[in-house]
Parts: sequence; structure tokens; C-alpha cells
Amino acid sequence: MKQKMAIVKFLILSLILPLCCSANFVNCKQKQTSKGLSKTDLIPKQNWMKYANPQDAGFSLEKLEKARQYWDSTQSAACMIVHRGAVVAAWGEIERRYMCHSVRKSLLSALYGIYVDAGVIDIHKTLKEIGIDDRIPLTEKEKQARIVDLLKSASGIYLPAASEASDLRKPPRESHKPGTFMFYNNWDFNALSTIFEKETKTNLFQEFKSKIAEPLQMQDFRGRDGYYSYQLEQSTHPAYIFRMSARDLARFGLLYLNKGKWDDSQILSASWVKRSTSKQIDANRWMDYGYLWWVYKVKPYSKMGIYGALGVGEQALEIVPSEDLVIVLRTNTFDHKSVSRDERLDLMKLIIEAKCERPSGKPELINLPENKIKIDTISITKADQDFLCTEPFIQTENSIYEDENEIILKTPYGNFGILKTKDGKWIIEDKYQEIIIERTADNTLKRIITEWSLTDEGRHYLDDGKLDEAIKIFKQATDYYPNSIIGYLNLGEAYLKNNMKNEAIKSYEKAYQIDPENREVVVELRKLKFVMPDGLAAQWAEDYFHAFNSPDSTEYVKYLKEYYSFVKTPFEERMSSYREFLEEHGGFEPLLAVKKSNLEIFIFARDLKNRAGWIVQFKMDEENKKGPKHLAVGGPYRVYYNEKQILEILNTSW
Repeated sequence: MKQKMAIVKFLILSLILPLCCSANFVNCKQKQTSKGLSKTDLIPKQNWMKYANPQDAGFSLEKLEKARQYWDSTQSAACMIVHRGAVVAAWGEIERRYMCHSVRKSLLSALYGIYVDAGVIDIHKTLKEIGIDDRIPLTEKEKQARIVDLLKSASGIYLPAASEASDLRKPPRESHKPGTFMFYNNWDFNALSTIFEKETKTNLFQEFKSKIAEPLQMQDFRGRDGYYSYQLEQSTHPAYIFRMSARDLARFGLLYLNKGKWDDSQILSASWVKRSTSKQIDANRWMDYGYLWWVYKVKPYSKMGIYGALGVGEQALEIVPSEDLVIVLRTNTFDHKSVSRDERLDLMKLIIEAKCERPSGKPELINLPENKIKIDTISITKADQDFLCTEPFIQTENSIYEDENEIILKTPYGNFGILKTKDGKWIIEDKYQEIIIERTADNTLKRIITEWSLTDEGRHYLDDGKLDEAIKIFKQATDYYPNSIIGYLNLGEAYLKNNMKNEAIKSYEKAYQIDPENREVVVELRKLKFVMPDGLAAQWAEDYFHAFNSPDSTEYVKYLKEYYSFVKTPFEERMSSYREFLEEHGGFEPLLAVKKSNLEIFIFARDLKNRAGWIVQFKMDEENKKGPKHLAVGGPYRVYYNEKQILEILNTSW
């Protein structure tokens, strides 16, 4: 019975309490509104200014340090906090240009705002009127989608798209009328770039540079930091990819916080900022969607008016209007790092809680110091340029060209400057990884090797079922780049497809040695090494990553055994255990317990400003062999659902 109670306690506390508590900010009693400075008093010029003492901006040093320590415990690469135009704190590599991923969509929203306000773009035009089609032709119904529908990610067009997950399950074609159903869909986002250039007769990246980056005096962004990623076998519409530093992204956020105004220039109309960052369509239980911006819908975030641009790895630009805050979080996805959603929200909570003291009317400001990576480089010579940029060198995956006395490496992942170190190595900027140069017998350039090129080559073999060739290439990647987990992850996958489980485990274990906090590595090892009799879904392993930090954890194995023993007990006995726990700890009330053939539901609420926490469990349909055998999820709700409503939610959610 003690084992069962331990499992009950872990399930309820780990799923309900964090979600309920995260919604209740604990602020200092003396929290005050900033006075003495207008929002535009501290617009950064060539360099950012920083509060010499964050207390002048109304921040508790103790609470800010608590936030910094929490940030430092995550895999985030950079964080920047801006209050009323000046920097409160900057942690990590804020000058380094990281991949923006889906943050790119909010950048495009700003360009649309400029041209919509100018009367050049009519967002009520249909795709048929503009002349938009694709490799797989659009139907007449799909061509009725308007630009505004794409801005809401609600076109109703569910075709393959560039730069999207290969396993993404899309609704059937023509299953939703344009404008009525939000489905996060790269087809919409990519087609918007085609439409933008077609309607404005401009280049998207050059327009961003001239209309936004230059007026905002972005310090690190260059035209080549935006590029098109084509996957013509999927779609004729490329993904438009951005790299950007934290300190430049913070300028973009400050533009929105100031309702489109920068100094004396109204770069974006206040009306577009308001429209694009307000709810235009319902997205999910926690967020709404504007025009390429996420809008928080649950309290207290909604009460603060928070909206954000979010991307893979929890790249985040969060605007907190009620607190005059811009918060930027960046993650180094070059190295397969990631931050969880809960970590991002918890960090934002800590930062907002830190703003709780009486601000100074005349704060002391200093220049924000730089914290760039120190690489001992030397100047590139004319001989270097002649060697690297001389024809007839041709390579599809990677090519090199000269641009304004810089040597640029062109890859499927963007255009990167090349740096030369004192010991003669060539390094990719921003990624900071070595390029391998192969020479011919007469000392001319034969081939350029990067981790990206090896990954692409290996995955082509993997997709074609040529497993031996894929394994050979991925082994080469681990030889050239022994300190990167990417080659080992790919190698592990190739081994698994080739039914070489032991070799796959060794490959993942090597990746774990390099990065023991990488979730993907931990999940793969748990799936391979600790599969219980009923099977273990990857989602379960990932949900409990934080509780058991090592894939070899004896506590984790023990917990799994206890859990699987527990779920095999009769439904009524499990429900009794839950009730026992709730009565013992108080504050919880079981609202609903439902059992219908293969479906089991437990709903619990905690009396915390009427917030409801819930646990759902359901079993596999044994007859049709569909779905995981056991899955547990949790989340906060402000309404209590009855049995019929719960079943409706499950039917639409899964």
C-alpha cells in the first residue's frame, strides 16, 4: 500500500501542483509602478544602456539573483531582461546569432504591418486573386483562403511544407473552411513569404534589414542572416529562416512594447501592433493566436497582457506590457540544446516577481558590456581567398564565395562567415565548429566537410533504406566531431533501424557522456534500456525527466516498476488510493472518476482560486491496437467539466 501511495503522491504533486502554483505570482508587498521615465526615454542607440543598479528599476537583487541561478540551471544560452528601454540583466552570449526557428513568423508579421498600413497589401485578398499555387495544386476551395487566414494560421490548406516535422499529422484536405480552424502549419507561414514578395515586389530579408534592423540600429544582424530553405520535393514555397542575437531580438521586442514607435519614428502603426498581438483565433487551452504572434489566455499572464514569439528549443521573445518588460530567451540549437516550456514559464515568473521594489526616478545608466566568445583569429589573406574561392570548385551541399572581403560558407542552413584561427583551423561563425578541408594531390580544394553536410548525406541514405551507407557516414561524423552529440544521435537511430540494439545503446550512451542533460538522449536510453512489460511511451520518460536526471537512475527503475504494478490493480482500488491521498493532504477534492471500457479518467481539483488540476489516464484499444497503453497528462483549468464534457475534450484532443 505504501508503494501505491507513493505513486499517487508523485502523480498528483508532479502534475497538478506545479501547474497550479505557476499561475500565482508572489510579489513583494511594496511593488510599485516605475515613475520618472517614459517608455521612450531609454531607447537604445548604437549600444544598449544598462541599469548600474537593478534596484533603480524596481528589481530586488535577491530575487533577480534567484532568477539568474534558475536560468543557469537550464540549457538556455542567453537571457536578456529589458525594462523601459534599458537592460536590467543580460546573461550568457547575448551577441551570438542563434537560430530563430518559429520566432521568424513574428518578424514577418512586422513587415506585413508596414505594407498593410501603406495600402500595398490587402489582407482580404484570396490566394486565387494573388495567383498562389503549389507543387501539389490547390483546390478551388483552398484558393479561397485569404492572406488574413494565413496570418492566423487558419488557411485550411494542409499540404506538405518546407522545414516542418516529417511526422506532423495534418487534418484531411478541405476538412476546415478557410479562417475557421487554427492549425499550426508551416504551409501558411511559408506561403506568406511568397505572397509578401509577390505583392511588394521586394526581397523579404532586404526589407527587414532596411525597414526594421537599420532603423532599430540592430548591432549584429546582417542581410545574410536571413535565407530561404527550399525543399522543392515538398513545396515551391521556401521557409524563410532568420539568425539573430538576443540583444537584437530585444530591440524588436521593445519596438512592440512601445506600440511601433522608435525614438521619433512610427515604424509600425499602433493599430497594427494591437491587432497583430491580440486574439484573432483560438489556438489551444493556454494560448490564442494573433497575426503570427502567440497571445496568453490564462491568468495571470492574460491579465498582464503578455504575448510572445516562440520557437523550437523555447526560443522566446516575451512582451509584458503591464510591467514594461521585454524578456528574451535564446537556446543553442546548433548543439541540440533545448529548454522546456515549464522552464521558460518558471523563469518568466521569477523575473516578473523580482520586479517588486520602489524604482528610482533618476537611475544611473552605464554601457552594457560585451560578452563575446573569445576566439584567437587571424586575418584572412589573399592566398586564403584564392584557395577557397577559386573555380572550378563545386559542391552542392556547401559552397564558398567572397563578399566584402569576407569568405562566406553557403549551406542548406544559411550563410555563415568563416573565421581562421592562429593554428590554421577554419571555424564557422555563430556555430563555432571546425570546417574540415580536403585537398587534392596538387593541393587545391577538393571538398568541404561540415557536420551539417555529413548529417544531410547520412540521412539521405537513411531515408532511402541504405543503412550500411548511413552508418558509415554517421561514424565519420563522430570521428570528425567527437564532442558533438548529433553524430551519435544519428548513428544510434541508424543502428536501431538496422536491428543493432546494443550498438545503438552504446552510441546513445556516448551522447549522454557528452551532454547528460539532453532530453532526447535520456529518453532514447530509457526507451532502450528500461522497457517494462506493458511498454513505455517516450512521452512518459520525457515528462519525468526532471524527477530522475540520469537514464541509469535506480530510483527511476524502481518508480517504473511501482507505477506499472499500480496501474494493473483494479480501477476501484486505484481510485480509493487517490481519495486516501487527497483526504490526507487536504485542499483537494475529487470531482470525477469515470471508467468506460478502455477509457479511464480521474479529475481532481484544488481549491486555489478555483483553479482545477486534472489527471487523465487511458488505455490502449486492445482490439484495434491503437494508442499508447498508458498516458498521463496534467494541466490547469478554470472551469469544472462534467463527464460528458470531459469525454468531448478527449475525443477532440486525441
